[in-house]
Amino acid sequence: MALAALKQELEVWDSALEAFDSRDYENALKIFESFADTSKIIANIGLIRVLQEEYELAVKSFTRAVELDRFLAMAYFQRGVCHLHLTQFEKAAEDFGDAEICLRSNASINYEELGLDFVLYAAEILFNKAKALVHLDRTEEGLTFLRRAVSSSSEQSHAIIKDATADTIKGMDAFAIPDGILFRPSPSKRKFLEEYEISVSSSHPSKSGKYSSPPSPGLSERAKSDVSSTCAPSSGSEAPSKKRSFRSFSTALDAASTSHPLRSDLNKVMGPDLLLPTTEISTIPCAGVRIPYGKLTGLMAWRLVVSLEDESPELSRRQKQKQKDWTNVPRPAVVANFILDTGSAHSHVPQQTLRALGYKGSFKAGTEVTLCIQGIKTKCVIARYGEAGRLGGQFMTSGSLTFYFDAKLNAPVLYVGDVNERPTDIPRTVTIDSERKSRRRSFRDSVQNLLLSLNFLRDAETKT
Repeated sequence: MALAALKQELEVWDSALEAFDSRDYENALKIFESFADTSKIIANIGLIRVLQEEYELAVKSFTRAVELDRFLAMAYFQRGVCHLHLTQFEKAAEDFGDAEICLRSNASINYEELGLDFVLYAAEILFNKAKALVHLDRTEEGLTFLRRAVSSSSEQSHAIIKDATADTIKGMDAFAIPDGILFRPSPSKRKFLEEYEISVSSSHPSKSGKYSSPPSPGLSERAKSDVSSTCAPSSGSEAPSKKRSFRSFSTALDAASTSHPLRSDLNKVMGPDLLLPTTEISTIPCAGVRIPYGKLTGLMAWRLVVSLEDESPELSRRQKQKQKDWTNVPRPAVVANFILDTGSAHSHVPQQTLRALGYKGSFKAGTEVTLCIQGIKTKCVIARYGEAGRLGGQFMTSGSLTFYFDAKLNAPVLYVGDVNERPTDIPRTVTIDSERKSRRRSFRDSVQNLLLSLNFLRDAETKT
């Protein structure tokens, strides 16, 4: 049944593409909207709306696409282009910033294997953002992005970037996904159906009395073409199973494409967390690390100091009164690992981190809690059990923060975006040796640090 559903989906997809190629755009839209439940199909609707110059409707489609896949850089990019057409320059600058984040400091993303005949270049994103900023009369900031665009230029079509100035960039055309390009079924998906045709023998026993069912390809092969996220954890490290059924394979694929990074995977490269802060950096600016290996390769992460809000609602009136008498006693704090995830509005805190802090409220996933992360008071939501800590837009907004990738440090840097210049003296929160797959910390040292943290928390609770 799963194969039949997949085949039927591709047939409908092809019929929509056939209508589009014959310039019957309304019929193509009608067909795409009949099965618009994936980011690719919804993005196709947005691309057709752009072709029809219906930019407001296109914005709605690209917004739906990034809600399903918050790392779909091309959707942020093209939504930014729509905002430029609508003269909504502030929103355009934000979209191009999100698109740049999704590139993970890469020079480009090639969507060909995902079925879109398009390569998104960092230089084009930076140029468009510079254009939006100049329109906002933030000329100096815009010129900074323009210089970055020039240095990132690699294609012949980027020659116009070098000719741009503060006076001319407003009148220059923005880079955009060319008209007529849509997501089409990936070659690997078509090949899969061609090799494993649905037949009566798939569901009925053969003469020998045995059921014949087509073997499935390994997860890593299919994941390359079906998972559209550009910032999702790598699935290539999973070993393919030659005897995996299509049903189990589909389930595993869905889990790989929708699940969030796991805390266990993050700790493997960042080192154990929930330790008592000793020499850790607890202020902004600070440099993190771009994870060099493992399932989370390419993601940006930091080790940050976390504590409960000073006036915690979980404290009783008597405890709050006593709190005034020991204001010099530091609140319990632990070191926790976090991944940068600005595609999410909220920051997510692992349940284990809250337990280590002595949190007394509900641990239900999605519950809101206020924490101090790296000295910044911000609202977070509790992650599902086992998920990694993630820094979202709420954290960045609360501290007026932004980030950039420092070439000299070879690391991402968090800093206050309101300042005129980027910081020069930047402490690191973590250093990972890419040649080794474990931190230089013995198991004994880790246990000792954990015991120290528990003793510290116990003493703090006793004083309350």
